[in-house]
Amino acid sequence: RGAAETAAAAAAPAAVARERLQPHHLLHVSGHKAAVRSGTRPYVAYDLSVLGGAGSGRGWLVERRFSQFDQLVCELRRQCPAALAASAAKLPSKFRLPSSLSEEGDQRLAPLQACLAALLSVEALRCSEPLLLFVGAHHDPARRGVWEAAVRAVARRAR
Repeated sequence: RGAAETAAAAAAPAAVARERLQPHHLLHVSGHKAAVRSGTRPYVAYDLSVLGGAGSGRGWLVERRFSQFDQLVCELRRQCPAALAASAAKLPSKFRLPSSLSEEGDQRLAPLQACLAALLSVEALRCSEPLLLFVGAHHDPARRGVWEAAVRAVARRAR
């Protein structure tokens, strides 16, 4: 990282903590695209804006496959079953009808956003390690600090 990016990352948690955030501000499915990696079949990659994405000066973008959403829900079911049940989060069906990847992405976009919104509505899930990993903040101290500051800001606003 450059010096300016490092300084901005260090200041980001304090700036986020002062904001009036709602749970749905934390994470947003901003789009999708067909993707392929060598040795795999083509799949739909969903673009997620974390805290407004890279253009916000405090957030970032991550790309996730549907299987990673499913892994998140499975891990939350294992680690936080009561909180997951309280969220009433539902993933769209895993089963694909024969269609284009673009149609598949279009059909799943809103249900995936609704699932994330439900997960983010429960404080225990917002603070969970599986969600930190999902948003790409698990191993990056700067991102983790920003995410945790945002989660605290949401919790203060809820009280």
